[in-house]
Amino acid sequence: MKQLLLCLGLTAIFPRSAGADPCVLTYVAGRNPLSRAHQQDISIARQRIAFDLRGQRGRGTGNGGQVKGSVRISYEFENRGPASEVVIGFPIGRYTDAVYPSRDIVSDFRVKGAGAGPLLPEGSTQLLAIERAGIKTCERQNSGGMMHDRAGAGYAWYVWRQTFQPGLNQLELRYNLYLLSDEDTDSNMVIDYALSTTSGWGDAKIGVFEVDFRVQGLAGDWEAAAGLPGGAQLRPSRRLHWYASDFAPKEDLRFRHVK
Repeated sequence: MKQLLLCLGLTAIFPRSAGADPCVLTYVAGRNPLSRAHQQDISIARQRIAFDLRGQRGRGTGNGGQVKGSVRISYEFENRGPASEVVIGFPIGRYTDAVYPSRDIVSDFRVKGAGAGPLLPEGSTQLLAIERAGIKTCERQNSGGMMHDRAGAGYAWYVWRQTFQPGLNQLELRYNLYLLSDEDTDSNMVIDYALSTTSGWGDAKIGVFEVDFRVQGLAGDWEAAAGLPGGAQLRPSRRLHWYASDFAPKEDLRFRHVK
């Protein structure tokens, strides 16, 4: 009887599997900034995305393992027109499951740059349309948000006013990630980064694009499943470093844990 109750308890904690729901443990952990309208004169001249994550075992909590760490995104925007102020948004879907009914996977979000204003109150999301944010299917499902909801129900919004001076403008975004891992489940953890919003900047290309992805402390391997042409592979240290020039994104980045 005790064994039966234990099994029922574990089922309540991890009720979903990859076979039943392909979106379980699939996270959109970032995206290129969303602007209110296409910025014809402003393009992304250089971008570097750095994931530095570490897995932690569940330690008997019954909630499975976790993956925590930081994300740092460095931009160099080139403005070929006059100085302009642009409202920028960075929406991230909240994650919902049986353990955490609605939780932010991003915390301590910071914006640094000469023209970056303070983060605006969440009520400022009406300045941007969620439909243009490249919301992915699993992100929409896991957040419980609705595509037609312009206020972004189910999403954590980070919005600020950015002044772009003529020439090159540097901008840096930093935040922490807190994800449930696929420890003790039959699912495979997936971490996505949406590049589709690059289309809102200049010619929709990234002059120099660099990706650094590292996960430590989690058994198994990781694969670059999409978004990085040329057969990018993670090194034995579970670190990937990838570089390209004149990069035109065709699909979003996807990293998959292979147990």
